Amino acid sequence: MEFVEAPCAATPAFFTLAGIIDDVRTLHESIMGTLNVRCEAHWDEKNRAFNSSLFAIVYECKAPLKKLLNAFYGKHAKLFFDSEKQLFVADKTLLKIPFIGFDYDENRPLNFTFRRMEIDSFCATLERVAAELLYYKAQREKKTVTAEKVFEALDERFKRLESIWKEQGDKAASPPPRECPKLYLYKNLLQVSCYKNHNVVASSCDLEPADLSGQTAHLPVHRCLTCGRIFIGWESLKIFTKLHGLLLFERLLDESMAGDRDYEAFNLESKLHRMGYNVRADGGLSERERRDLLVSLLENKYMSFLEICGDIENAIRLFEGRATFEDALWKWHEDLRFINKYVLTHKV
Repeated sequence: MEFVEAPCAATPAFFTLAGIIDDVRTLHESIMGTLNVRCEAHWDEKNRAFNSSLFAIVYECKAPLKKLLNAFYGKHAKLFFDSEKQLFVADKTLLKIPFIGFDYDENRPLNFTFRRMEIDSFCATLERVAAELLYYKAQREKKTVTAEKVFEALDERFKRLESIWKEQGDKAASPPPRECPKLYLYKNLLQVSCYKNHNVVASSCDLEPADLSGQTAHLPVHRCLTCGRIFIGWESLKIFTKLHGLLLFERLLDESMAGDRDYEAFNLESKLHRMGYNVRADGGLSERERRDLLVSLLENKYMSFLEICGDIENAIRLFEGRATFEDALWKWHEDLRFINKYVLTHKV
């Protein structure tokens, strides 16, 4: 897939409006650092030249770059793909659209110099890679679309979003919806793949979720420097929940917890449940806690009114008529009535 070198809508300004410029800059530094380290490893100081071909160096960087990019596109899938499903970066994508630049002499192939990609070009490259992933997906689904049309559609999508965000900013002087902190929960930290694979895990890292009153809490967590995953043990989380009350972050579950009845409040199919909402009779949230949580999610723009209503209504539709869920159904109906009345009264 070849892209024309036309200006891209994906710029630092666009990602700032999207609220993810910090993630973009972190990704930029990680990728540039990875490429620089590999170049240094192949540099022959004595001969003042590289001891490997350009292709070999890029190929060596393929695996770590794919891991970094997949994590980024997975986290921000809705911005790029209008879908929560992740599209994985292919090897041919990295070889065709490398995040690396070189100055070299055509007559001396080993005499080249690493050139760091600046942030503007990096942002544009993120758009080009995303367009290529969408193009490959269309090909697998046997859709008749050209690479240029896919790129144009994504570019128009970004321009439209930027226009909407600017208009909203002019009217309300408020930022776009906030990105809620995400955190993996594990019952057994020593079974985490990051530990078992001997990845480097930061010894000092904290997450700063808000409590229901809006106060920031400091939560000590573990951050894998290889895959970027941020996680905490369930028992440790309970200590800080007792200290601060319910904290606002999206709970990403260890698979071993998904089938455990003690953790069924965290329904993997419901974003609302992942945000901590539950109607369990045993150890669940009180009515006041549920209402405060719904208002906090709405006011902090962690979830939209549509998303909240959609998750509650889906739960009602799924369990309606089951005698064992009468108490839960009553709570869902009451919470749905509450959030509808709140939105009408407060004009959220």
